[in-house]
Amino acid sequence: EDVIKKGFLCKKGYIFPTMREYWFVLRPSELTFFKGRSEKDRCGSLPIEPGCKIEPKTGYRILLHTPERSFELGTTDHMSRLQWISALQLAADHSGGFQSYQRLQAAKRRLQRQGRVQEMIRAKVLLQKEKNARQAAEGQAKELEAVVKEEAKKLTELEQIRSKLEKLLEEETQAKRDEEIVRG
Repeated sequence: EDVIKKGFLCKKGYIFPTMREYWFVLRPSELTFFKGRSEKDRCGSLPIEPGCKIEPKTGYRILLHTPERSFELGTTDHMSRLQWISALQLAADHSGGFQSYQRLQAAKRRLQRQGRVQEMIRAKVLLQKEKNARQAAEGQAKELEAVVKEEAKKLTELEQIRSKLEKLLEEETQAKRDEEIVRG
C-alpha cells in the first residue's frame, strides 16, 4: 500500500459550505477520506494529478486545486498544515510516476545504505593502511634503535682500546725515558 500520510482533516462540503472532519489517507494518485480511523466507511476521494496546485490559506486551511475543481481542507494547527501541504505536494509530484512512491523511497534508502557501506569499506581500508604504515614505522624505529645501540657499543669498545693504547704508549715512552736516564 503506497500511503504517504494519514490523519484527520476538515473538508468543506460541496453542497453545504460547512467544514466536516474526516479521516484522510493520502496516496500519490488520490486523497481518500473516511468517516473514521477504521477506514471502513469511505466517503469519497479527491484525485491527485501532476497538474494539482496546493496553496496555504488563512486560518490553518489548504486549497487543493485539481484540473476539475478546487477543494478546501482545514487542519487543527500550523504544524499539521505545513505537514499536509508538503505531503500533498509530494503526492502531486509522484502521482504520474511509473514506480510507486514507497518503492522510490526504498530504492533511495538502499542507495544511501550502499553508499554508507562503501564509505565504511573505504574507511576500513584507509585505517588498515595507516595501521600497516604505523607498524612499518615502529619496525624501522626498532631497527634504528638496534643499530644505534650496536654503534654505541662499538664506540665504547673503540674508546676502551684507545685508552689502552694510550696507556701502553705512555708506558713505552716512560720506559724509553728510564732507559735514557740509565744510559746517560
